Amino acid sequence: MQADPLAAPPGWALTERFDLQCALPYRLDLTASALRRIPSNPVDTLTAGGHYMRAFARHSGITVCLATQQPNTSILDVAFYQPSGHTPTPNAELRELVCTMLATDVDLSAFYAIAENVPELASLVTRARGVKPPRYSSLWEALCNSVLFQQVSLESAMSTMRRLVTHLVKPVVFGDTLLYPFPAPESYLETDPDLLRSFGLSAAKVRTLHDVAVMLLNGQLTTEELAALPTPAAMSRLTLLRGVGPWTAAVVMLRGFGRLDVFPAGDSGARRNLRGLLGDAAGSDIERAGIQGALGPWRGMLYYHLLLWRLAGRGLVNLPDWLPEV
Repeated sequence: MQADPLAAPPGWALTERFDLQCALPYRLDLTASALRRIPSNPVDTLTAGGHYMRAFARHSGITVCLATQQPNTSILDVAFYQPSGHTPTPNAELRELVCTMLATDVDLSAFYAIAENVPELASLVTRARGVKPPRYSSLWEALCNSVLFQQVSLESAMSTMRRLVTHLVKPVVFGDTLLYPFPAPESYLETDPDLLRSFGLSAAKVRTLHDVAVMLLNGQLTTEELAALPTPAAMSRLTLLRGVGPWTAAVVMLRGFGRLDVFPAGDSGARRNLRGLLGDAAGSDIERAGIQGALGPWRGMLYYHLLLWRLAGRGLVNLPDWLPEV
């Protein structure tokens, strides 16, 4: 008899388990891969078996989330765990957050209808069919990721992120897996700037994240404020922050707020990926390749597909021919 993949490991209690029907088509493996980017991500974990895992630090304590996709369905089996012996706490907000992060209810039918008429992308979109646009868990997490990844390679930025996270928070031991909750802005502000620089942050990035943390804690910058604004106005608001330019603001809106009408201008990684996908005939300037205009309000999905193409080339995701929807 096959073991239950959501069974609680020793020291943990299963506090909630539910099925989550996703908008068709849906692939957890691709969506979680787009969220974590590369395996060295210390916060978002995707197991060899395709299970997504993450630890959340809440006022009531640590909650671990584990999600797995039921075979040949668009249904996620999701479970929450808390340490054994602790009084279970309500998970309604966390349940909604997980749905948002994994974009389970995002309908991409209009995107697929457009993409099938964009010859340069049609094959890739078919192979990656089922990826949804994931989102970071908070504005703080979105800004940290966007600022740390400015003007450096994906691998270098993730190494810096890993050093930062593993220093600021204690690992959660969940079975054979170490999970790291994303550190709170308070823990960042309590850390010596010289130590932060030793992790790989430049002095400018240290200052930017310090300013952001203070503003978030003082209520000078809020998720609600940005969510209420149209994308151009929200990006303008973000670029008022020291050290936040158009690229950073675009990444925050795309990966933090799910604004698919934006593509990070001047993204060097996306430019290289597009050139590798289409060849030199596509030119080196992704903004002039014509694809963004063809995708219209769905141009943000180009970012995720180019990312998956790169990851597939490194053997980190599987992009087989698409199977029929179920």
